[in-house]
Amino acid sequence: MLGGPWRRFAASASALLLSAGCASTQLNYNTVDISSTIDSVYVRQSLNNLSKFIDDPYAIPSQVIMASGTVQTTNTISPSANFPLSSQLARMTQIAPAGLTLTSTNTTAGAGATVSGTNTAQQNYNIAPLNDANTLRNQQALYRHAVFGRPLVGHYQTPRVFFQDKFYDDPYQLQLPHCVLCAVHQGVFSGQQRPLVRVNPALPPKWLYWDTDPYLNDLLAKGEPVHLGHYGNHELFMSRADYDAGILTNFVMFTLPNTAPVEVITPVAVSVTPGTPGATGAAAPFSLNTRILPQERLGPAFIVPQGIQP
Repeated sequence: MLGGPWRRFAASASALLLSAGCASTQLNYNTVDISSTIDSVYVRQSLNNLSKFIDDPYAIPSQVIMASGTVQTTNTISPSANFPLSSQLARMTQIAPAGLTLTSTNTTAGAGATVSGTNTAQQNYNIAPLNDANTLRNQQALYRHAVFGRPLVGHYQTPRVFFQDKFYDDPYQLQLPHCVLCAVHQGVFSGQQRPLVRVNPALPPKWLYWDTDPYLNDLLAKGEPVHLGHYGNHELFMSRADYDAGILTNFVMFTLPNTAPVEVITPVAVSVTPGTPGATGAAAPFSLNTRILPQERLGPAFIVPQGIQP
């Protein structure tokens, strides 16, 4: 039967082994925890920028993108034990006038045990700051629109593509629901360099209120406002109707990058043998992306010349 020290050692070791076996559970918990905070980062940085624009309409937005995240969980256990290694038997005989005294002492080396363990978790984000000048200008237009009601048409510039020696508003960026300025005629390519546009209905003007806003009293008179919190130098508010309609969420998503799909065409090589009709050969070993930057344009047309074979 185990003595007191050994029972405590066994109990401690069992507890640490159980915690080490739960490393995957801790990892899962930390992963969910880190993923559940990404939306908060995006919302809070947008609210901080909104507060900044209240004080300075020409402020530069501070925006970061959560490029990746890391979750690491480590469990370690370090037990040690000291067992009896030697014993000693000592006997002493003493003769005195009162009689004979015999003393026997049995000494055993001490035994003991220790156990220690650690459970550490590390979480971190890898962020990418937004530093594209055109994107920052467009974000300025979005923030001014939300704070002061400044118009987006004429200030927000739709990303453009270069095709056949001309610039066109990117047709993808003009389509609902992700467009800021949306083509009046949806789902078609008008062929116009600057087609008619309208502001996305999900982006109403001046939906934000703040503590020194002269229109805040009007909002208070209409009903209970939604208090968004204190950011920068201001307490921020919005109407309950706009909040319930998802205006804040939509605004935050419009400040994030919108990646256009890759449109690729694969030209077909044509082989012609003298004296025989032209025959279509195998696909060319390259592809062309129809979204071409000016410095990468290939010419006015995507025509692959015929290969002449002897």
